[in-house]
Amino acid sequence: MGKYWAYFRINTQNGLTYSGPIIIYVLSGMFRMSVMAAVWISSSSGEMLGGYTKPELVTYYVAALLMDRIIFFLPYYGLIQNIANGKIVGDIL
Repeated sequence: MGKYWAYFRINTQNGLTYSGPIIIYVLSGMFRMSVMAAVWISSSSGEMLGGYTKPELVTYYVAALLMDRIIFFLPYYGLIQNIANGKIVGDIL
């Protein structure tokens, strides 16, 4: 468990170094979450949709989105690596 916590901490530090992409990343996730929740809630003609209630659908989607954001926390990872390795100079020139 310690190596996962260390991985999370390192990715969080990398992400906070470049705060612009993080803000865009968070806002896009919030927008996507609100749009999908609105679509699922409005598309249901009754109380159940696919065997799930509306609150269950919203809870499932929010949990899946949060897990996606935690597991795949790599906005602009390639750019960060190029800066760290010094390869960005070759890309600029």
